[in-house]
Amino acid sequence: MNTKIKEENLTTLIELWEKGERIVEEIYIACEICNKKYWINAWDFLWNYAYLYIYESYKPEATLSICYNDGSQMLYGKGIILMINKIFWDQWYDCEEARAFFIAHELMHVFLGHLNLPPYLSPTDLNIVADMTIHEILKIPECVLKRAKPVTAEEFFAQFGIKAKKGETFEYYLNLYMSIKKEFENIISSIEKYAKGEISQKEIERTIENSRFSKKIKEVFKEHAEKRKEQEELKDKIIDKIIDKIENDLEKRGEKLDKETRERLKRKLKNKFEPIPSDIHEKLAKSGGAGLEEALRKAGIHPGATISLIYYDWKEIFKNIIGYGIGHAERIRYTWLRPWKKTGVPPGIIPAPPPKVGIVFDVSGSMTEVADDIAAALRELFRQYQDMAEFWVVECDVKVQKGPYQITAGWTSFYTPATEGGTELNPGIRELNRYGPFDVFILATDGDVFEPLIERPITNVLVALYPPDYYVSLKKYYPDIYEIVVKTEMKIKVG
Repeated sequence: MNTKIKEENLTTLIELWEKGERIVEEIYIACEICNKKYWINAWDFLWNYAYLYIYESYKPEATLSICYNDGSQMLYGKGIILMINKIFWDQWYDCEEARAFFIAHELMHVFLGHLNLPPYLSPTDLNIVADMTIHEILKIPECVLKRAKPVTAEEFFAQFGIKAKKGETFEYYLNLYMSIKKEFENIISSIEKYAKGEISQKEIERTIENSRFSKKIKEVFKEHAEKRKEQEELKDKIIDKIIDKIENDLEKRGEKLDKETRERLKRKLKNKFEPIPSDIHEKLAKSGGAGLEEALRKAGIHPGATISLIYYDWKEIFKNIIGYGIGHAERIRYTWLRPWKKTGVPPGIIPAPPPKVGIVFDVSGSMTEVADDIAAALRELFRQYQDMAEFWVVECDVKVQKGPYQITAGWTSFYTPATEGGTELNPGIRELNRYGPFDVFILATDGDVFEPLIERPITNVLVALYPPDYYVSLKKYYPDIYEIVVKTEMKIKVG
């Protein structure tokens, strides 16, 4: 499955491909096998109800996917799109049965109604549950089992010490998955409380032991809890070193840091300190998880190394992310095999659209102090990329106040005066999505928004820009979001 692609953008993404004849023939052969093996008349469905969309990408997750555009309200409407990554397709040149399985798998998402994403499920959650449901229906070829290792319900739930019934419905696996996820998140939350000294060791051990996970998984949780505790203690030591350096600098100038100010500074530094990453989410089922030394090394901190202070500008991080998103879009060009009979596209080559950067700007009062800084960074990026990318803006609070509009050479800053009260990001995201998909999508906000935040930006790279003094993380809505605080931050240099 994939994100939605809006209908008005389809024709602008078309590019005829010289080698279309060969891959069309290969897809036809795979559809014939699909018909015989799975009783799915795939070719007729693709010809009459879908667009075929070919692209090239070396990203490991780029395989086959199916989606629909917002213009289609019917399940079998004109908006169904089968997307095939040619790089992935060619890797299976020696197994036509695998290609047939991949097509059957994607069409089953349509037939079973998986394209309608429930608001409480992330795309990753939906894919896991939907895939295991389909793999209970379709027989997976041996070559796919050996090389691709697709997720099955039995194997997935066994990782958590839970025996799942075979051949059940999507709803059964979804309920089981969500109950595990909720219990998992509760334990992780308790581990964080233990690491910060809010609960005792006995309490965290009791929480873990009372879970229904297997003994092996419980041991991973316990080990992770102790490592998080060590990480927090190390953070305290580093912060003490930072404050000691500040005190020394003040003493050289004849000034002094009183006890109350020291404690206030310590609390502020601890709240702003970038957390040390942990692999527990990705490696839960593997014993041991990420060791403390490995986690510190990934964070750029080596135990026993010399610690000093460095400063860097948030704009450098921001510019690098925008540059990555635009550069990635330039490297990958999506193509069609040929105009299918439904598209009405005349012969010839139509250039791919330019990369797009979108920003939803929260005009509530808390963003006033950083509005000019963000605008200045956007003007600089616009000057750098104006010949190759488009920049689109929506300004909103409880509703869209201005936009979407495109940044031009004469643009100076955001137009809407600061407003009081909460922020409703859903209308702003929804409105800007109409002009997508975007290569980079920016949410400039303090994160204090009306719930639930159900709109998903249509983008490859999602970025949050927060004010420095107060913000609420959007991670709970968008786990893949890259978060930046708009200020010159103090970081740790080790070595």
